[in-house]
Amino acid sequence: MIEYPTINSKISVFHSAVATFYALSNDSGIRGMRHEHICSTPLWWGKAPRHDCAFVVEDQDSPGIRGLCVVRVKLFFSFTYNGTLYPCALVEWFRRLGRSPNPETGMWKA
Repeated sequence: MIEYPTINSKISVFHSAVATFYALSNDSGIRGMRHEHICSTPLWWGKAPRHDCAFVVEDQDSPGIRGLCVVRVKLFFSFTYNGTLYPCALVEWFRRLGRSPNPETGMWKA
């Protein structure tokens, strides 16, 4: 039987997060640092939910998309356990179909 820790702290919910990463390209500027806002909110502009997609590094040794997984962010939250803050995201995982991208479009099927 798996034992889960008891969390006695409050759980904070956030509707967006900022991802900062190194991306060497002209668009990223001279130092190559970029940041993107990832949103997951129940009401975007008071109209409908918005749940952005993001890449998750699954295998740093695999080149390009082969080392990444695509997810849809459903919720950002954080909590404190034993004095350590844990930032978390609840995500919906997408699966790649096939072993390689579509030869006509160069894109993976999901």
